[in-house]
Amino acid sequence: TVETHFITALNHTAYFGNETEERIAYAMLFMHSVSLRLQQLVAPARIALTAIEGLQAKTDYLHIHDDGRIMVDQTLSALGSLERTSEVHKRSDILYMAVSAGLVKIRRGKNLGGTLGMANKGKACRNGKAALGLDRPVTFSGVQTSAHEIAHLLNADHDGHGAAKNCSSDEGYIMSSPRRNGNNSCAFSNCSKNDIADFLTWRYSKCLFRKDVCHVISLPNKAADLPGDVIDGQTFCKEYYREPRYSNSTYIKLQSDLEQCVFRCLVHDTYSHVKMQNRTSFAIDGTPCY
Repeated sequence: TVETHFITALNHTAYFGNETEERIAYAMLFMHSVSLRLQQLVAPARIALTAIEGLQAKTDYLHIHDDGRIMVDQTLSALGSLERTSEVHKRSDILYMAVSAGLVKIRRGKNLGGTLGMANKGKACRNGKAALGLDRPVTFSGVQTSAHEIAHLLNADHDGHGAAKNCSSDEGYIMSSPRRNGNNSCAFSNCSKNDIADFLTWRYSKCLFRKDVCHVISLPNKAADLPGDVIDGQTFCKEYYREPRYSNSTYIKLQSDLEQCVFRCLVHDTYSHVKMQNRTSFAIDGTPCY
C-alpha cells in the first residue's frame, strides 16, 4: 500500500473556491484512477490517502517563477525535504502535488521550458519521497502523469532507458516518454513491472508493507465512482480548454477516437493564427466507448 499525502497547489485549490467537499471528492476520484493502474503491478499496489491538503497561501517549499508557473526542480527538492521537518508529511510513504499553474524547468538561471511532471526516482519511503504533476481541475487530465511519476518514486525507469531498455517507448505504455495515447497507455510494460518488483525487495521499501497512519480512504474502492461517471466529453473540452487562451471549445464525438481512448475537441486557440484546431486528449476512466 502506497500511503499518499495528496496536495493541491494554489491555483488548483483556488479553482474549487470554498467547496472543500468537491475538492476532496475530486482528489479521491483522481487517485482512484491512479490506483487502478497500480493494480497491474506484481504484486498489485493500492493507494491509501493519508491526507488531502489544499494550499491556500504561499509556502516555503513552493517556488514560483516570474510567469506564475511553478519551478519544478526547486519545488520538488523542497517538497522532498519535508520528510525532515514536518511530522504530518513524514508519516506518508510519498507526497504528491497536483499543479494547474504550469511547471517550468529553471536550471542555472536558464529557462528550459515546461514539463508535465517530475519525481525523485526510487525515493518512496525516505527523504526525497515527492512527485508533482500537471492537472487541470475537474478534468482528471493529470491521472496519467500521476501514475507515471509515482512509478518513478517506485524506481521505474522510462521505457527504452536504463533497466527498462528492452521495452520500447514506441509501444506507448505508462512509462513511455514522451507520452502517447492508445490501447497501452493505461498499462505498465513488463520492464516497469520488473523494476518496481525489484524495488519492493529493497530495505528502503519496507514502509510500503506497513500501515503507519490512519487512511482517509484506501483505493481502489468498489464503492467509488470513476471520473467518467461525473464528467463527459463536452464538459472535459470546456474545462480543459479554458479562457483566456481558448475562446471556444466543442466536443467532437467519433467512434474511432473512443476506441483509442481519446476525446477530440474543436478549439479556438487565441495564441495561434489558425482559427480552429482539432485537439485530442486522453479520455478519462469510465468514459463510455460508444
